[in-house]
Amino acid sequence: MSIRNLVKGFKSLLIFHWDTDGIASAALLKRYLSHETKLYTPLIGLYTLKYARSSICRDVDNVLIVDFGVSNDEVKSFIGKCGVNTLIIDHHHRRQDPDLNIIPYIIDSEPYPATSLLISDNLGIEYNILSIIGIVGDLGEAIYNSKYIGLVEEVGGKYGLDVDELLRLSSLIDSNYISGDRRRVVKAVDILIKYIEEPRRLLEYTPWIVQCNDVMREIERYSRSIPDMIDSNIYFLEINSRYLITSPVGRSLARRYRGSYVVVGNPNLHKNYCQVYVRIYGDDKVDLSMIVDKLLKMGFYAGGKSNVFGVIAPKKMYNYLLQWIINELRG
Repeated sequence: MSIRNLVKGFKSLLIFHWDTDGIASAALLKRYLSHETKLYTPLIGLYTLKYARSSICRDVDNVLIVDFGVSNDEVKSFIGKCGVNTLIIDHHHRRQDPDLNIIPYIIDSEPYPATSLLISDNLGIEYNILSIIGIVGDLGEAIYNSKYIGLVEEVGGKYGLDVDELLRLSSLIDSNYISGDRRRVVKAVDILIKYIEEPRRLLEYTPWIVQCNDVMREIERYSRSIPDMIDSNIYFLEINSRYLITSPVGRSLARRYRGSYVVVGNPNLHKNYCQVYVRIYGDDKVDLSMIVDKLLKMGFYAGGKSNVFGVIAPKKMYNYLLQWIINELRG
């Protein structure tokens, strides 16, 4: 399935995930698809299209759902509301569905490491900074042990950027969503396009540096915390922060407790919602996608891959959801 062949007309709406991979993927599509584009990121932290108004589809020929792990049923509901040609461009685990246009996301018998790389391959473009920064963003420090490290070093080297600098750039980009500012997330797409040939300049981009430094101090504070040992291979940490940091904190702890499940809970993600995040490194036999499927069938907002997932729920469901997930991890 070719993205170019499936899009119609002249104007596309890009509904994209708010993290580095989502922003880079949206930037790739906006720059290389030769389409007029509108940009939209959903409510940060909520993996749902429930609150996306049909008016955002006005005057567009296509909706491209980019790097956003929302359920197939929600996509169908959104299509029914908007009534325009819709493509799913996403590297996260997803059930196949003959009623949906799902761009193939498997490479070498496993999901792409990032949607940005998937898009680059599908569009047939030469790898650039946008192609690899999504990989760095999604893998974090685990990139050093990834089979994609060579690709990242090669492409990054063309811009004079080493892996540590690419990790720093990803942190700067992510600080837009971690601060909870959707307008900054959307603006970041055009900023990446503007500096696509000189990404090093973004390492000195003051607005990102200021917000990122504040965020990093908060992440480091929680990452130094000692989580509770729930079971021999399950660790749990609860956070209460005005920043959306369950993912970076979870990654850090998962590296520290390699081979064990790390569960990070945030009972106050938004006014009416909580979040639980789960990640494990170092066990190739683990497949958390089955838990994601169960959560989706239970009506929760969930998304992830074989070694990681996040789920959003009403605050009143926090304790129940947390215990249910721990029981599932115990098997």
